[in-house]
Amino acid sequence: MRAHTTLSKFIARVCARPQAPCVVHQPPPDDLGDPLNDGAVNDFPLAFLPQICCDTGIIASALVDWQGEDIEFCDIVSAGLQQLRIFDRDSAYIPAITFRLPLDVLHDPCLADEIRWTIDSYEIAPDRVIFEIPHLRNKGRNHLIVPAGLAVLAGFGCQFDIDGLDMTMLRTVHLAGCHGARLIISAKILANCESDPRHRQVILSMLALAERFQFHTLAKGVTTPKQHGLLAQLGCSVVEGERVARLVSPDELAVQVQERSLLLSRKLVPTLLRKVA
Repeated sequence: MRAHTTLSKFIARVCARPQAPCVVHQPPPDDLGDPLNDGAVNDFPLAFLPQICCDTGIIASALVDWQGEDIEFCDIVSAGLQQLRIFDRDSAYIPAITFRLPLDVLHDPCLADEIRWTIDSYEIAPDRVIFEIPHLRNKGRNHLIVPAGLAVLAGFGCQFDIDGLDMTMLRTVHLAGCHGARLIISAKILANCESDPRHRQVILSMLALAERFQFHTLAKGVTTPKQHGLLAQLGCSVVEGERVARLVSPDELAVQVQERSLLLSRKLVPTLLRKVA
């Protein structure tokens, strides 16, 4: 209840402020080239955790996972982006790809700038790259300090996944001028949300906060059909978890993207025909 009370007070404060205009970025030219001629896709196996849109059922984004030790984060980003180019070439379009952002990149502008150049070299729109931000402890008592690496990536146009109960990070990302973000509804909050009205109220508060900032929401750790159905009913944007989709290889992800898109088109065609008739 304490988290709920703190969240409600914060919502009341931000709703009293004037709303910042929404900034729309124009994507770069859609010239993918031939990713297979850019060298090996990666020297370590990648896997992807699909994150599913509640409205359409298509894959809204995919979280990158990997196996191996002592791998530079920039190399992971490069491998993930190259795989994204291959998905695009093979008509398995995924709107965005997600990486867990290390703390050193969050605070180091040089490392963040290296990531920025990597994204630019693959000619991928920055808003198709999402970084999941670790919990940030702000050292300032009366003011917020935007981490230098975060400022670089936000200024470039990347998006971020933020813990919905991390008020410091939420305000920091907003202060950094981030043009797109998703508030994470954690598995801890989802636990027993089908039957516990207190957890459900916290979810509603987080959805309201996200709407105020024009952010989307991402529910992580969905484990039951009832949770998935409730989140869709309440208006959650994207869901992730064992109940939704398991960790898969790049080839399996490409198949899932195409199958889900085909299923959506089969649902939409009859509706469109009725409207035309």
